[in-house]
Amino acid sequence: MHRVKFNDYAELLSDDLNNNNAYLYNGLITTISDFIAANDCVSGLEVTAQAVPDMTVYVKSGRIYQNGYQGLLEADLTTPLTIAPASASQPRIDLICAKYEEVEDEPEIRNVMTDVVSRNITQVEVKTRIASSIAFQVVGGTAAAEPTVPTTPEGWVALAKVTVPANASVIQQSNIVDMRPEIINIYQHDHSGGANGAKLDYNNLNNLPDLSDFTGATAEAAGKRGMVPAPAAGDQDKFLTGGKTYVPVASQTEAEGMTDDKKPMTALKVKQLIDKLLGASNGIAGLDAAAKLISDLYDFATTTEAQGGTNTTKPINAAGVAAAISALAGGAVIVDELLAQNGYVKFSNGLILQWGLFQTAGKQYNVVLSLPYQDWYSPVIAVSQAATEMIGYANLELNNFDITTGFGDNSERRGIYLCFGK
Repeated sequence: MHRVKFNDYAELLSDDLNNNNAYLYNGLITTISDFIAANDCVSGLEVTAQAVPDMTVYVKSGRIYQNGYQGLLEADLTTPLTIAPASASQPRIDLICAKYEEVEDEPEIRNVMTDVVSRNITQVEVKTRIASSIAFQVVGGTAAAEPTVPTTPEGWVALAKVTVPANASVIQQSNIVDMRPEIINIYQHDHSGGANGAKLDYNNLNNLPDLSDFTGATAEAAGKRGMVPAPAAGDQDKFLTGGKTYVPVASQTEAEGMTDDKKPMTALKVKQLIDKLLGASNGIAGLDAAAKLISDLYDFATTTEAQGGTNTTKPINAAGVAAAISALAGGAVIVDELLAQNGYVKFSNGLILQWGLFQTAGKQYNVVLSLPYQDWYSPVIAVSQAATEMIGYANLELNNFDITTGFGDNSERRGIYLCFGK
């Protein structure tokens, strides 16, 4: 990079002006690049949901700094960024990215000296200016039960990540998480931290923070913040209190005595106290807590009394509740369950209920059952929107079956299914 020296008597050529401009231009972008270092950053350019939410977002005005160049978005982005349709069953994370780009002005007619000897002047169509701009793109993610953020493309800067919930039809502001690497304005940055909140004078470092130990609080006076006092040798297991004292952990005798209200207790000391209170000879693991409660505290209803459902004075435990439910249900109780969108309930008498969502593709959907039936079952199908023809099932196996649409119905159909059987 060289500066151009002009001669008072020489012709001034466009190359001279271009070279001088390049000298100033390169010096400026080098300074900006050195100031920002290797990291790209932005000012403004906030990604925002629409006032009336839909599957688009827009970017507010701002600037981007990359490699010493500044890209400018003078007003809010008028062309919205479109988010791809959501997955029917799983969430997805998309990335909104930006990068610096240059846009040439429209050409214009200028007088140009085409021959420096004859000095002929000719009108030529030229482009004389280049505008700095910003390009945007949406990097689509992959739908998954636990989606991850896609990789930022080389040369681009991530502005925000957008979570697209399963089956979503609009993007809310709560779905957008800001990721902008914002520039720090050092001219407006307020350096605080001097004594009593005063600013630090970096040219005259006399007003320094107080680095003395903090003052402990008492019942009558508040403490004062400061440095933590250094613990002495042997204080490695002690706790520092607000009174500026290192306090040891309560011993087993102190824990079981329950008279000290200053010393903290570890998990071991809590266990030792419980063992003493419950009279366990081999710790909590060797204590029959249920028997202790029955003998010392409550007289629980027996299984017969729980099944009879007539006693009004005795409490009932978990085993009694299970016995009562079993009696009321003719002996059948739930032995396994998955209470999810696609789930099941299995009873002790062999009855199994299974349910889930479906969406046909190519006129059918294959349902794979979580629990295979052993003998028989019957599916029940409901469609979320009216079908042009009947919808039904085929290829009934003990562990799967097909949901099919009618002969003339070529639309994708969504709905739910319920199976019951043994």
